[in-house]
Amino acid sequence: MSIADSDGSDVAVYQDLASANLLRMRGDKQDAIDTCLKILRNYPNNATAHSLLGEIYMEHGELKQAAEWFEMALDLDPNATREKMLLKKVQDQLNAKESAAAVQQLEIKPRSGLTAYLVGMMLLVIAVGALAFFVGNSAGKSTVAKNSGAARPITIPAQTNTDTKPSTTQTPETNTELPATTAGAPTEDVALLQSIKASGTKGNLVISLIFNPALEQVTLTGQTEPDVTREETALMMASDVFVARPEAREAVIRLVENSRVIFVGTIGRAQYDEAQGLSGGSTPINQIAMQAFPNAWHADGRSSGSPVTPPDGMGNATGSPENNQGQ
Repeated sequence: MSIADSDGSDVAVYQDLASANLLRMRGDKQDAIDTCLKILRNYPNNATAHSLLGEIYMEHGELKQAAEWFEMALDLDPNATREKMLLKKVQDQLNAKESAAAVQQLEIKPRSGLTAYLVGMMLLVIAVGALAFFVGNSAGKSTVAKNSGAARPITIPAQTNTDTKPSTTQTPETNTELPATTAGAPTEDVALLQSIKASGTKGNLVISLIFNPALEQVTLTGQTEPDVTREETALMMASDVFVARPEAREAVIRLVENSRVIFVGTIGRAQYDEAQGLSGGSTPINQIAMQAFPNAWHADGRSSGSPVTPPDGMGNATGSPENNQGQ
């Protein structure tokens, strides 16, 4: 029985799951990923689609992304034995690669029994350290889950076109501080950027990303969309941040149009959780977005949507620009 049968979503998307699995077995990686993401847009809690994404990335050697998808599947169904086994397999492979890289970097070439002994001891120390890291990381995730729950993507209405192309071709100017490439960027920035571009609902709009590990803050810069309010685009991009980086405490979204930054909005994890809780209900997604960014800054001094009164707890996100637009 599938690990997602408990909520009935597997029955509704059986054909799509079967199609994604067939594409995976044929080695058609991107089509298989796209099919799984299509399922998750309608059924964000479908654990089978999460698990299948983990298998796709694992089979193509992208172990870190595979581990993230298996972890999300286990968040949905902690008793899934197969997903536990696959996650352990991926983590073992990651440990082995890190150990091999450490040995190669030190350029240790055993030439005697004593040297071989020292190499063995070093590998043992690395293995123990890696085990302690994963145990501590798991404990930290459990604490985060108890305090605020796992990040869930904002539910996208069926009529929303997630493949919408940017309104214009953007070529950011130098003074906007939007790097056109990832050359020289920190590894964590590049990995998170690639994850959001590959799996995010608005990945096609993303231009650049800056991750501040000290504050667990992610600044994401992207392009605007035609006929979509800036707040709605910003909320969906923030959703991509919190899903790709569950530990993130705050997302700063900057939107660019015609080579200019025209929107800056900040949303904390608590505000995102409240917005996610409203999604999928009777409240329109654009109204939820306006409530999520009550103090967003607009370069043209106006709000791009209809002003609404935010409920208690949805406003005054830390770090938002002071220019209150259209509220």
